[in-house]
This record gives sequence, structure tokens and C-alpha cells, in this order.
Amino acid sequence: MLDIRDKRFLGQGMFAWLFLPLVALFNIFLRDGVIIPLVGPEMAVPISTVTLLVMLYATAYFLLTGVERPTSCRISLLLGVIWVGFAIIFQALFVMFALGKPLSELWKALSLPAVLEGNLFLVVLAMLFIAPAVCASKRLRD
Repeated sequence: MLDIRDKRFLGQGMFAWLFLPLVALFNIFLRDGVIIPLVGPEMAVPISTVTLLVMLYATAYFLLTGVERPTSCRISLLLGVIWVGFAIIFQALFVMFALGKPLSELWKALSLPAVLEGNLFLVVLAMLFIAPAVCASKRLRD
């Protein structure tokens, strides 16, 4: 069972996730408006992905430093699982409704061949999974 401190951490962490799609949108504008004109479309994808990973971690750190400390790192990993679930649901809704593509497009993006072809959505999901744990483990040591 979760104690009250962990429930507050998870609740505040789920609210904090609402800011992460805004970071992703900002990254899209940054990539299209600045990075592609500077380095071209081939180099823009890896640069944009690294930029997104840094921004996601910085945002997670900023948002999670002010919330209740979890009782263990395991609770932070649970928040990471929740963030990954939210991201997949958000991406599925975006693919289906905004882009009008079938859901199979999302599953293709989650495959290893897609990563090898340059789609780094799995890398972003990995960052969403570990960011709460890394941020919380630092706070647990403080």
C-alpha cells in the first residue's frame, strides 16, 4: 500500500506531466524554425532529439523538486511508468486524430527497426521512464 506521502508525490507528478507535451511542442517549433535552417534536415533529427531529452529532464527536475519526496525510488519508477503510459496515450490520440493516421503508425514508431531508421520515440519514452527516478533519487539523498 502507498502511504500518503507517496500518493501526494504520484498525484503531483501526474499533474507535472501536463507540462511535458508543451516541452515537446516547443521542441518541434525549435527544430522546424531554428535547427533545420541551421544544419539541414538530416542532422536536425538527432540534434532535436538530444535537445528534447535535455529539456524533458530539466523540466522533470524543475517540476519534481518542489513536490513531496517519495518514500523510495521504486515509487519514482512507478511515476515513470505512468508518464510513459500517458505519453503513449497522448501520442496515439495525436496520431489518430490530429494526423488522421491509423494506430499502426504508432506501433511502427515503437519498434526497433524504427529506431534504427532514425525514429527516436523509444529513446524519449526511456527518458520519461528514468527522469522521475533520477530526480527523486537525488532528492532522497538530500
